Parts: sequence; structure tokens; C-alpha cells
Amino acid sequence: MEEQQSFQMINPFVIQKSLDAMAGPVKTCRQQRNGCLLVETLRSTQTEMLLCATQLHSYPIKVEKHRTLNCSKEVVRR
Repeated sequence: MEEQQSFQMINPFVIQKSLDAMAGPVKTCRQQRNGCLLVETLRSTQTEMLLCATQLHSYPIKVEKHRTLNCSKEVVRR
């Protein structure tokens, strides 16, 4: 969403119904402290659909992948 607006002003049921209409049921959808939504999908096709989205309900949005949650960092020791 734009800098002036936040998802706090939108009804959570509207957000859920809009996400379901765009990509189908998602695994989780949480609001972060900075006001952004963190959406976890069940399938990669849902992710692709959401990445192409430009509006949520009637609000303009910008969708991007999370920088650190989309990769795994592991240490294997013997």
C-alpha cells in the first residue's frame, strides 16, 4: 500500500476474501509491525498470482518477495 495508508484501516475479513479471490486460500496472512502484510502461500502458483497483483480489493498494492524468509541458511557440522 502507499506510505500514507496502512492495512490497519482495512477490515481483516476484506483482506482475507480479497486474497482468496486472487490466489485461493493462503496458509497464513499476518500484519507486520511496519504495517505490511506477510502472506505465506501453500503452492508456488499462488505466489506467482500474488506477485502479479496490483490491487487488493480497491487499494493499490506493491507485492514483493521477502528477502530473508525465501531462503534457508544452514550450517552442517560433523
